[in-house]
Amino acid sequence: MMNLQVRVPALLALTAVIASPFSTSGCEEGVIPVTQAVMCAEVVLPAVNVSRGPFTLRGVPLLQPDVDDDGLVRFRAPAVVRETELTLHSASGALLQRILVSPDPDAVDERLGLVPACGAFAHGVASGDPGPGHVHLWTRVTPESAAEAESVRWEVALTPDFASVVTEGDADATPAGDHTVHVRVGGLEAGTTYYYRFTNRMGERSELGRTRTTPGPDAERVRLAVVSCSSIYSGYFNAYRRIAERDDVDALIHLGDYLYDFVDNEERVRVPTPEPLVPEDVQGWRERHAYYLSDPDLRAARAAMPWVMIWDNHDLEQRAADFGGGVQAYREWNALTPPANPEAPEIAYRTVRFGGLLDVIITDVLLHRGESLVPGSEEPSILGATQYAWLTGEIEASSAAWRVIGSQRIVAPIEGALGLLGGSTWDAYEASRAQLFGFLADGGHSDNLFISGDAHITVASDLPDPREDAPGYDVLTGAGSVAVELMPGSVSRGNVDESVNGSQLLVDALDRSARESNPQFAFVDLVRHGYGLVEIDAQRIVAELWYSPILEPSTEEELGGTLVVGRGENHWRRAAADAAAREGR
Repeated sequence: MMNLQVRVPALLALTAVIASPFSTSGCEEGVIPVTQAVMCAEVVLPAVNVSRGPFTLRGVPLLQPDVDDDGLVRFRAPAVVRETELTLHSASGALLQRILVSPDPDAVDERLGLVPACGAFAHGVASGDPGPGHVHLWTRVTPESAAEAESVRWEVALTPDFASVVTEGDADATPAGDHTVHVRVGGLEAGTTYYYRFTNRMGERSELGRTRTTPGPDAERVRLAVVSCSSIYSGYFNAYRRIAERDDVDALIHLGDYLYDFVDNEERVRVPTPEPLVPEDVQGWRERHAYYLSDPDLRAARAAMPWVMIWDNHDLEQRAADFGGGVQAYREWNALTPPANPEAPEIAYRTVRFGGLLDVIITDVLLHRGESLVPGSEEPSILGATQYAWLTGEIEASSAAWRVIGSQRIVAPIEGALGLLGGSTWDAYEASRAQLFGFLADGGHSDNLFISGDAHITVASDLPDPREDAPGYDVLTGAGSVAVELMPGSVSRGNVDESVNGSQLLVDALDRSARESNPQFAFVDLVRHGYGLVEIDAQRIVAELWYSPILEPSTEEELGGTLVVGRGENHWRRAAADAAAREGR
């Protein structure tokens, strides 16, 4: 297999734009013309009536054609793994042209479903950590010389054709940062969708990116995608592609295990030859990030919306003094806000505010556990005293209607056979859970949704106060619950069925045990993969659970369940959850 981590195909390395050979057929009246094109080459379509307004290309997210002074439609064919049909449409939606884009066999690994993006920006673009007037932009330049810096131009516009550029500037891609580019763009309007792109000194452009600033105080609705556990070796990233195809998501929250350090022998779906080694230093982690971004579905999701990310144990080596170089590479290769203290890059807990509607509070229960004991106990704190003080301060100071609190580990107590998850949950830190839940209950801090990852299954749970002197939990009324939690299924990492080698009898037994032993669970699914979609307004949160297959590329997607929690309830509404569960089955 070719080395997709660093290779740029010869076709893409040319500094001049090459017009691809194409043939057009079916030009008689009533027949839609068809054009053949090769990925990454320029496509030029016959003259069109520019007065009819902007044209759109469908078939690949965020592909924008240009129309020149002669009315010719021009665009660079996207990088594709297999033949892909694009369709050109007029402003009214009328179909004008079909374009069949073929892969370059020298650039594609069809078996693994991998292909780098075109040209010098082979790893795509990304945005993250948005605010009401700013956003963080990212890309990487494939350098001509590994020892020299590269200069790039960045542009931000209100429309994908860049007819109205609102701000632009220059940035450097340096060897010290692995030729990644980070730009904090300020001066933007709240609650606004923007498009961005990068251009190198030779005039090569990156793929198009779309981002969105967070809303102002009068926000009426926020929609978030929630994901975790995306092993490129365990399956295809169909969930990422479905997310990329949406244009109604304000931000994506990734709760860890964005990368995987090793291949699980029970989940050998997309394993390269030779097999990857566990990264041991910053260069190894950089190469793992580069390899992941040879997946076009991941690149599409990163380009489609801003991400808010936190690492977990497979993203770095948490037991090494410098985290094995994993923290450095993670920050280099993702659109994260730089650390407030450059001497402490491991501190990544932070808050992203969505107007007066929502505060997204991202915690880190990986790197700070054990820094101190929970007061009044001999148990290490999963958060550490410093982070706990920060978190409770953020909750107390929040004036938003809701708080969404991210945790890499499931917070809810788990009984029965699923209790074997043990150290992968807050069950191993019961004093920490009692401390935090007691703070929520005693302080009257209502309307909190915890979102979590790591366990690879889907769980929606009420969160009962575990303290001995707390009121009892009533599953019917929700009394005794201090908050709710949502853990969507993994993007691709193995679930219970993979862990038990596909034994349906054992899966069914574990499912029954999970439901019978955990009355606080409003929804459970042990086998499907996908993501969560959370819609928040002033009165309620609606959570949808979307599932896709992972064993092969697929356009299939199903809604597996819908849950609702209202303001002041701190409890998933069972009627809605039960009906959704029945529909999902």
